[in-house]
Amino acid sequence: MGGNSGDAMEWSDKCVKYFLDLLAEKVKKDPNSAPILKTSDWNEMDEKIFVRFALKYGPDKLKAKYNRLRIMHTKFTELINKTGVTWDSETGLVFAHDDVWKTFIQQNKAFKTIKKKGCKIYPLLSAVFSKSTASGTFHNASTTAPLTSPQEYRLEDEYLGDADFGDSEGGSSAGKKRMPDMDIEGQPGSRRAKRSSGKDKIDALMDAWSESMIARKEKDLAKAERYKVKPDEATSFTSDDEFSISNCMLVLNDTPSVSTKCYNKALQHFHDVTWRKIFLLMPEDRRKGWLDSLDN
Repeated sequence: MGGNSGDAMEWSDKCVKYFLDLLAEKVKKDPNSAPILKTSDWNEMDEKIFVRFALKYGPDKLKAKYNRLRIMHTKFTELINKTGVTWDSETGLVFAHDDVWKTFIQQNKAFKTIKKKGCKIYPLLSAVFSKSTASGTFHNASTTAPLTSPQEYRLEDEYLGDADFGDSEGGSSAGKKRMPDMDIEGQPGSRRAKRSSGKDKIDALMDAWSESMIARKEKDLAKAERYKVKPDEATSFTSDDEFSISNCMLVLNDTPSVSTKCYNKALQHFHDVTWRKIFLLMPEDRRKGWLDSLDN
């Protein structure tokens, strides 16, 4: 048997977490914590998922899931950074006033699910996407002018209009009713064509995003070359797994009474190996004081 494949494959919680773990490893190995994923990377992750779960998504569906998770991270970060909103890192639940929920749900229906279930994988999402989100996710190739913020939002909104945060790769949740395919003037077939057109638009956006990220990566690497440290220094500085993001997350989650704002700012520091070392080597009382100081 070749495993499950097709257009309507479900993503279990374990499978999503494993996918994020694979992505986090890519982030950890990249000098700038913002890797450009090549076709070989997507194929490698697809094969590992197949070995673990007997599911063959293929690179295109992995890219689409990657983008939905990135957008979820962006939107969830926006939600929990809202004044008066609190997030429980243990349960993943979000507590907010009804007016806040109403505003966010009007922006995107996916917040209905977030209101009910929260987002327990947010720390892992942050480990993967915090760097790219902070620096801007959509970038043009070097031959065109950079996108303005409204342009970035427009591209993201177009993507959100065709994709949801659900776990089905078929583009619709199990509870949604589907209308029969209809052609022009009521004949079968035209709705199928519209869906195909929407998919083509998403594919085009993803291709443009991928090409622009590669251009941005090359530019960043050229800049980093001017500040490059000696190879032996770099190896000795970053090879110690004791100061990994995972270990920092374990210590952070065990620290009591850390506000959402301080928690999120600490996650951003964890992309830098120097801050990870400082954080883990701090005495416990000093560590708590440092975390509290991030609220300023």
